[in-house]
Amino acid sequence: SVSSITRIRQLKEMALIGVGDYETLDFDLQSGEGAGVPVEWTSSDESVATVNANGVVTAVADGKATVTVKVASRQASCAVTVKTKTKLDNIGEDYTVQDGEVLTGFTDKPVKIAAGATVVMSNAWIYSPGNPVTCLGNATIITADGKYGGGEPSTSEGKAALKVGPAGTTLTLKGKGNLYITGKSVAAAIGTDVKGTCGNIVIESGYVEAQGGSFGVGIGAGDGGTCGDITIHGGQVIASSASYGAAIGCGDTWYGSTTCGNITITGGKVTATATSNAAGIGTGVSRVNKTNRCGDITISGGTVVATKGVNATYDVGPGDNSTKDTEFMGTVGKVTVSVPVKDADGNDATIYQ
Repeated sequence: SVSSITRIRQLKEMALIGVGDYETLDFDLQSGEGAGVPVEWTSSDESVATVNANGVVTAVADGKATVTVKVASRQASCAVTVKTKTKLDNIGEDYTVQDGEVLTGFTDKPVKIAAGATVVMSNAWIYSPGNPVTCLGNATIITADGKYGGGEPSTSEGKAALKVGPAGTTLTLKGKGNLYITGKSVAAAIGTDVKGTCGNIVIESGYVEAQGGSFGVGIGAGDGGTCGDITIHGGQVIASSASYGAAIGCGDTWYGSTTCGNITITGGKVTATATSNAAGIGTGVSRVNKTNRCGDITISGGTVVATKGVNATYDVGPGDNSTKDTEFMGTVGKVTVSVPVKDADGNDATIYQ
């Protein structure tokens, strides 16, 4: 009933959309009894952005508009910014993406993201030597509604496809589109170069697929690298490694000791698949005289499938030394799992205690 609606809340307060793209805005009501009550959507400037009866905002031209949803006497608003897309096909060498840019097209040149920038990928693909995408500091990458973004090194081993900013910074991934990141050997798909250092990784929404190369990792610290915390709050995440590295956490230790911070999963749908001697979530193989360690692993929500590699012991936890010598097994902090976790065959995952 109308009288039962005490509050309405936009699930997004701000939206950045490229000209010609769309985004569906969602809202929730304080009461669940709003069924049958008329919902009214309006835009403050339809020359910039229009909105239909289902909350689908279409970006028309550069500018700013406020999109408002009204249910009975309650209303909430979202500030919409519309930007002309930056065509990657036209960029030069050493291009740095600035805050508010919307990327589209293809480039074979590496791209940097300015510190503090929020950028959108709208059918954007970066396939280049070295690091296709390097974050210079804190960064937020949004995949546009119904669109894709992606990156892959064309030649260079040891380079992360999406290199996270320095220690102490955070890369946040979100949106309603699909992000595909493919790494090369000994580095992360999303995280560090070989023997590199990076900050934290947060995934809030969208579809994220991170495929690590041999001795590397899907999401986290590449071989010999140090990564900050990894946190997954939502979306669908598919992470994998080719050999000897975890899908989420730490890669191999061939080039040096490898370290990852805490791994926390509170929601979303997460699939983490390792191959040889590594955990799906946790660490890769630990070689003689080298350590492979991640911090605490906490899984408190979402749907999680974690699958260890051949010869590994744990789906969630430390990886095994290539000689199966427990003295050189990887190490993890406290492992806390409060929701069911399965392996790829549908069995209960093997979890380190």
